[in-house]
Amino acid sequence: MIKSAVILAGGRGSRLMPSTDTCPKPLMPIANIPMIEYVLEKIPNSVENVYFTVHHLSHKIENYFSKHPRRYAYNIVKEDKPLGTGGALRHIKDKLTEDFVVFNGDVISSLNVDEMVKYHIKKKALATIALWKVDDPTSFGKVTLTENYKITDFVEKPNEKSDSFINAGIYIFSPDVLKYLPDKEVVSIEREVFPTIVKEGNVYGFSFDGFWIDAGTLPRFLEANKLVIKSKLLSENSDIKNTVVKGNDLRIGNNCDIGPYVSISNHVQIGDNVNIKNSILMDYVKIGNNVKIENSIISENRIVQEDVIDKIF
Repeated sequence: MIKSAVILAGGRGSRLMPSTDTCPKPLMPIANIPMIEYVLEKIPNSVENVYFTVHHLSHKIENYFSKHPRRYAYNIVKEDKPLGTGGALRHIKDKLTEDFVVFNGDVISSLNVDEMVKYHIKKKALATIALWKVDDPTSFGKVTLTENYKITDFVEKPNEKSDSFINAGIYIFSPDVLKYLPDKEVVSIEREVFPTIVKEGNVYGFSFDGFWIDAGTLPRFLEANKLVIKSKLLSENSDIKNTVVKGNDLRIGNNCDIGPYVSISNHVQIGDNVNIKNSILMDYVKIGNNVKIENSIISENRIVQEDVIDKIF
């Protein structure tokens, strides 16, 4: 039974700047819901304690959770500086005395974590890594497997393109994994721990179908927004109209063409003759007349002046 979960959310979110200058990446909206909520919904029911490792704008994350009580105890673990995925775990290793689950805070997926836990227990694994199949692993961690899904090799961001399983950013660890953390402050699990523990021969992969997105870049964040909107449209109780998600207190002008796959947050003003496609407008955005927005995230409180028709944000 898994009683603890760790969510790794200490990064700066630099690939989503300038939106993350004022909004921490875990609170960035996907279909008008903070991204962290899609991670939290994957937490097994047996979990009693969740540890959030955070750094950038940590006070905003702390404030968010203070207003949204949970069934489990949540613990905000502040880092004075980003410690990497392994350094974050070392920071709380005294709390992790039994098998635990780890989530990268920007992964959106259809993974059934409860089934992964059962698999991990059955295999008596040192570590179990969720796997996703891609045709280009060069931006991820490539995994080599035996027929029974024992991992024999792990290469972070390989140079060669080929159909491969990759590290999907969700793990179940025995506390013994923590013994393999190098004795330094900043540590990468992917580069400095996985290649070592794979040699121990008791690390397994757990593949799944459905969907998986690492939402850490602008194109992939927008793809996650599109994916979630599509999934919500399939719900019988969906209140989404024409693939557009709308918040509260909106003012939308005349002759506007909005959609497909647009999320408009709260307190947003949109002028006349505005065209918006495949984009996210965060809280308190103001859009002037005769503006075209495509494939963009408009940061909170931003004002887009009139007659911006060629620029893609």
